[in-house]
Amino acid sequence: FIGDVRGRGLFIGIEFVKPDGSPDGALRDRASMAMFEKGLLNLDGGEAVIRISPPLILTREEAATGLEIMREALRELK
Repeated sequence: FIGDVRGRGLFIGIEFVKPDGSPDGALRDRASMAMFEKGLLNLDGGEAVIRISPPLILTREEAATGLEIMREALRELK
């Protein structure tokens, strides 16, 4: 259900798609809310993209925590 991951540096976009490859805004909304409820702030972008843009002073520990929250939230969507 992830069509593309793109970005530069710490500014990353994760695109959510339907099985036919078209954008899936409803799934993006569910994923965004699941991440937010677990404590990870994110931004919606475009029709079906979640934008991740952590601060430049991000530590490795904070990055690992954020990635784990994302993994948990995405596993729940399956």
